[in-house]
Amino acid sequence: MKIFPTTQIIGANIRTFLSSLLLFAGLVDGLSAADAGQSPLKMPLVNPLRLFLDEKSDWVELGNGRTNFRFSRNGAAHHGQRLSLDAIWDGTDGVNYVSPKRKEESLWRLAFLEDDGRGRLDIDSHFAKRVDWRCAQTDDAVEARFEWSEFAAPKAAWLRKVILTVRIRAQDAGSEWRLGFDIEGKRVLRSADFPILPNLSVPAEGAFYFPNGWGKEYRNPVATANYCADYPSEFCNMQCSLLHGLGGGLYVGLHDPSGSHKRLAVNPGGSVTIFKTTHYLAETPVPSGAVTDYPCVVACYRGSWISGAKIYRRWALGGGSWAPSPLSKNTAIPQWIKEMDVWCVDGTTDGQASRVVPRVQRFREALQAPCAFHWYCWHRNPFDTQYPDFFPAKDGFMEGIRSLQKSGVRVIPYINGRCYDKQRSASWREEGPDCCAQKLDGDLYSEFGLTVMCPSTALFRQRIASLAERLLNECGTDGVYLDQVGSSPAVGCYNPKHGHPLGGGHWWTPSLREYVAEVRKKLDGKTILCTEGASEICAGCIDACLMCNSTADRLVPLYSAVYGGFRITFGRYFTPSDFTNIEAFVSKLSQMFHFGAQLGWLDPKVVEFEKPMTYLRGLAAFRKRLHAYLVCGELLDEPLDCPGVPSHQVKWQLVPWEPKIATVDVPGVMRSTWRAEDGSIAILLTNLRGTPQRVRFSYDAEKKLGHKPCMATILSFDGNSASHSLDQSVWEFDDDLPPYDVRAILLK
Repeated sequence: MKIFPTTQIIGANIRTFLSSLLLFAGLVDGLSAADAGQSPLKMPLVNPLRLFLDEKSDWVELGNGRTNFRFSRNGAAHHGQRLSLDAIWDGTDGVNYVSPKRKEESLWRLAFLEDDGRGRLDIDSHFAKRVDWRCAQTDDAVEARFEWSEFAAPKAAWLRKVILTVRIRAQDAGSEWRLGFDIEGKRVLRSADFPILPNLSVPAEGAFYFPNGWGKEYRNPVATANYCADYPSEFCNMQCSLLHGLGGGLYVGLHDPSGSHKRLAVNPGGSVTIFKTTHYLAETPVPSGAVTDYPCVVACYRGSWISGAKIYRRWALGGGSWAPSPLSKNTAIPQWIKEMDVWCVDGTTDGQASRVVPRVQRFREALQAPCAFHWYCWHRNPFDTQYPDFFPAKDGFMEGIRSLQKSGVRVIPYINGRCYDKQRSASWREEGPDCCAQKLDGDLYSEFGLTVMCPSTALFRQRIASLAERLLNECGTDGVYLDQVGSSPAVGCYNPKHGHPLGGGHWWTPSLREYVAEVRKKLDGKTILCTEGASEICAGCIDACLMCNSTADRLVPLYSAVYGGFRITFGRYFTPSDFTNIEAFVSKLSQMFHFGAQLGWLDPKVVEFEKPMTYLRGLAAFRKRLHAYLVCGELLDEPLDCPGVPSHQVKWQLVPWEPKIATVDVPGVMRSTWRAEDGSIAILLTNLRGTPQRVRFSYDAEKKLGHKPCMATILSFDGNSASHSLDQSVWEFDDDLPPYDVRAILLK
């Protein structure tokens, strides 16, 4: 790569010079706005790869047509210069995702350990008196390298430079951002906030999408998007977020194949939105170098927010250390769990077999199909006490398992896979303290009155593996549920006896996967492991993920858009009030259906209510006919509602232990589109209202299939189907959907 100093860039390449003149001609208004301290709302439409610099006005632009940036420098050198991110824009429509009402914000923040080994020294770009840049261009990439120096921080005289590199390739949709630093000697860098993308903005009709559970939508994000969560966890189960506008949006993803401990956050900043990632690093003295060994990818995309999610899908299915195999080809996952459609959980008894077994058998009989039963409180000790000491089991447990299995029920008992009860566990004194995750001050992490274990410790791994072996082999269960493994976040561990780097860094994810792999050795090819939450790092070692905590307003299938066809999700909270509120029941269950999840996690008491039980039985049978799409297929970038059908509000009790009722917005008719591995497409429709709904839409089947469709099959909720040949490229649907009806249109 050839490096061009700033003063030589215009003369370095005649093609760059000519394109610069053309670009300048279209930027007179834009330059005036930039000089005034604002960025224009619209940026120029651009197509070719180009690098443009204008040193007189101290701004630099680079891009590849789809994703483009403008940075500007203000202030005098040696007296507190500032670098601002003025624009991120899509060259196909000129939409700028940076607000003209900008606030001065740093693009990064570093937290070093002070010389005394205890204090924390925070440094951001505002400490620098000088900002320089160098730019480079090759046939297939452009790059800008920004350098901050002359830091006004007496305690940080050893910090020479901080370097931000933004690189854009011609063939990629987005850009790679990397941060590095140049210091004297070695220092401990405890954490880094990077990138900080300030002053982001979309119209009020836009939304922000965060990977919490199935996915959470924040409409009008400038006013509502206020959320942060640690990764890896259920509440940040992937390393990406989306800021969606009108017809396109902005993708921000951390393409970290190690799944390192980090925090993703979005906060409203008055008239703008601020996105930030905090990387928790190992507390080991390091020399000059990169802050992380993975890039932050910033990209503009066109289409719905699902198009943005596909950027992460393309990376995650090949780039992550956890990259799973397609479910259709993954022989490590038993076929029966792939074909499962319904789960139940007994939430009204104490787990005693004499009461549980008859209720579950009655549910299985009413369902008229196999089901999975998640058995809580099978152990003598009260729930959430004495962990990890679960045995002895309550009377009749083993006999109950065999009786349920003869009835066509798969039995998966609960154990906790994360915590120790240091107050009441009989084994705590001998092994507990050596298994704990330890804070920097030596204290222990506590959750729900329990102590968090470190997944790197052999003692805890062996303890849980032996529990699983006993349940599988001695009791004959169909699997084991490890609570919290896929839901609770990584923590920094400072116990020097554990052998991992202290604090954060890369070690948590491989340690957790090695721990689950130890448990997985106890499986026999016919049994499964499942967990709470769908943290992506559990792919390949956990077979199914419980989504109970993803019961809220404004849920979207973000996780399904990324991992559809590769991971199994199941279950959410249902409450007794849902059984008497058919709209709530239908909308909760149908949302799972469209998201590709296995249905239920229902209390067997539902059999006492005719309408919800009838609907469950019908939807389970309907889902079974669509496994090629919902289990092994891919969710496509298509609308999730139907034009002309208004949305409406439903009353949900979100969790069983809180009587509070929430108002949830749902489409009048929910829609999703899935593609099977054979290339055929299923358009799924569900009327979520108690009145008939007229549904009309056109679908360009030839464009989506890659050829003219030859056959259309309509599957009805009552089990009937009708097929006919097609001679047109565009499929026209126009029909009335009865209350709570479900349809599937299969195009081949």
